[in-house]
Amino acid sequence: MNSREPAEFVREMLREFPLHADLEAGSLIDKMLAAPETDPWSLDLTEAERQLLGRALAENPEPATIEESRSALVWLARRRLARQSEKLNQELRAAEARTEAKASEDPTAVNDLLLAKKLLRRATRDLEGF
Repeated sequence: MNSREPAEFVREMLREFPLHADLEAGSLIDKMLAAPETDPWSLDLTEAERQLLGRALAENPEPATIEESRSALVWLARRRLARQSEKLNQELRAAEARTEAKASEDPTAVNDLLLAKKLLRRATRDLEGF
């Protein structure tokens, strides 16, 4: 296994599943994904992105292993699922309140949200094995 494999793995995963989009480093990661063969210091970075890159490299000077990369991606996925679950719970509470207020309303919105909640729970449970 060469040292580029973990980086390739992370790039492919983040391109397909942008788990980093809402992170402080999201824009920096996007810029690095767009130019993978470019020295990150030569990218058009904001001052905040430069500081973040410097801190990240100072704290972690060695390239990540494939295991560390997988672990980080699983953490990001769990974090995203937790946020989606919270948003879904808020929507579910609102839909239930609307349904209770209008007894004649079709409860399909609540049922759809309950199904989405079950799917999120299953996805979160599936990630526990990683």
